[in-house]
Amino acid sequence: MADHFYSKDFDFDPWHGSRHTYLLATLPRAGSTYCAVQFWRTGLMGAPLEYLNLQDMKRVLVPRLVRARQLEDADDTLCAYWQDVKRIRTSQNGVFGCKIFMQSLYVLMRNHFSIFQDLKPEYVIYLTRKDVVAQAVSLSRAMRSSEWFASGSDSSVALDFDFDHIDKCLGLIFRQLSFWEDVFARSETRPVRIFYEDLNSNPELVVASIMKKMGISGDPSRAINIPGLQRQSDQTSQIWRKLYLEALRIRAAESDESAHSKLSRIEAVALLGNSSEVAGEREDETLEFRLDGDAPSNLRTAMCASMISSLILEGA
Repeated sequence: MADHFYSKDFDFDPWHGSRHTYLLATLPRAGSTYCAVQFWRTGLMGAPLEYLNLQDMKRVLVPRLVRARQLEDADDTLCAYWQDVKRIRTSQNGVFGCKIFMQSLYVLMRNHFSIFQDLKPEYVIYLTRKDVVAQAVSLSRAMRSSEWFASGSDSSVALDFDFDHIDKCLGLIFRQLSFWEDVFARSETRPVRIFYEDLNSNPELVVASIMKKMGISGDPSRAINIPGLQRQSDQTSQIWRKLYLEALRIRAAESDESAHSKLSRIEAVALLGNSSEVAGEREDETLEFRLDGDAPSNLRTAMCASMISSLILEGA
């Protein structure tokens, strides 16, 4: 985790007015920190980091925000932390964003339901990757090395290609993709869909399009300087991606149904990213993305139902 992003140096002035809230729903190794930084730099989209990754926040941010309150109850402490986060990480136009992963939602539902019930987004931005094999390779390398961000040094852990571990990571990615799509279908939520590859290719255009969908007026004078992150993808990642696909195709040719199914889904995800339907969503100004009325409550209910379904399928 890029701990420096949670320091006082990056807080906004305290916001005490009404808020417009959005969730950045995503998956591991989808470029979510890069995406968050692009939003943050506008000075108009909050600072959508992992505030609800409570395991890490208890180490990084909770002590800084609640140390003076001397709260003895753990739940009260975390509820106070959540209110403080919204106060200091809301941009000065009243916009607050929070990045969320499936695993963080599970912890909230299980252990911190009062915070989960406070999730009332007006918009959901859904960030994924077209190239899920590259994503699986990235996840495998990060999990095995415990290096989730580039260090800028040459001291990276040396790893060998491991087909089985990359295959396992791809399965985790497919599971989380299914979870989010199930949530959106159950709740009839229309997320603002973006793909890492598009964002990386033209961040200004993608961010401007998202702001327009959310009704946020651009103002270059409000832009702020947020440092970027060094990319971790390198030649090793590209080689592993090629090796994995070659091995998977060999297995599929040998009548391995699992390998054949994975290849089909890899292609389907890539096609979705370039489909006319999704491209149309980007351009069609008549589509409504705002969650009104009972929609936020319906979204939370769908999250619970989809999580239960996912856990049942995992245990089956």
